[in-house]
Amino acid sequence: MNPFRKHYASRTMQTSPVWLDVLTPLEPLPQPTAAVTYYFPPPWMLDCLDGYEAPRDRMSRYIHHFASIRMFCRLRLFDQTIAGRPLTIAEWRDALWGDYETDGNSAPDRSGATSKDAASARAKVRHRLKQSLRELFGQHAGLSSYDPASSPQVGQDVITAEAAETRDHIQHRLVWEAHETNWRCELLALDALMTGSRNWGQMERWAREAHVSEVWGPPRSGMDICPDWESPDVHFCWSSPPEDDWESSRPHLKAFVELLSRWPGRPAELGDEDLPVRLQVCDPEEFRRVQTIAVRYYVRTFIEKFQRLPTPP
Repeated sequence: MNPFRKHYASRTMQTSPVWLDVLTPLEPLPQPTAAVTYYFPPPWMLDCLDGYEAPRDRMSRYIHHFASIRMFCRLRLFDQTIAGRPLTIAEWRDALWGDYETDGNSAPDRSGATSKDAASARAKVRHRLKQSLRELFGQHAGLSSYDPASSPQVGQDVITAEAAETRDHIQHRLVWEAHETNWRCELLALDALMTGSRNWGQMERWAREAHVSEVWGPPRSGMDICPDWESPDVHFCWSSPPEDDWESSRPHLKAFVELLSRWPGRPAELGDEDLPVRLQVCDPEEFRRVQTIAVRYYVRTFIEKFQRLPTPP
């Protein structure tokens, strides 16, 4: 079963205990009524998961080619003129596989029998989407199709095909980036949906986005969605008691609770005006209890609106 319907533990990343406690017991989600989307490559396409086996050679190719297209994937998030919409799982698979050669052929015509009409229509739609994806990455972005001999650079690392397959820290870095970028984009998108902020004035939207960004760092803007692995300011925001550094997560949980307090249908406790202040001084048990309530509500709301599991930070 796909990881957007059932949570599988990562062998590459350490997920926050509170997110694991909320996601792990969930029953598998029903098949969505429409194709689910992600803003950045789904991290599970690049990751090794317990209970979900993926061919290692395919994953290594995905990791290697993602290093080549990574900057364009980031750019898309900010520039709506280059189809900055989130992509479906099929589109991300095509993007990471890296075959950007287009053709002028239509999908095979299977419409000779009525029973095959639906299959024919799906094949044509799939073919059209694949061609559009190839045009976006290959022609508009000017990216080359996958080359096993390529050696793109990510930070200080030169990523060869061999390095993508054998150097665990490269996979760790790219999976982490996929988690963080999707999580930030998803939080912004869900907050905009729940508050109706897309209909607000520009200054109000910017102020709200700056508030959202406090969940993962200092207040900036909604444009601060791409994490910098090499920045000294990057730290994990979801530590929980009894972890030694759990108190460093106080300001981030406070910001998260303040966001959720404006969402309709939130638990009454999250709407308590005194809660953000109490979170700054509460004991470990109270902190973990509120953290669990907030994450559980966020996960439930995300599933209701987007018909898939959210990406945990």
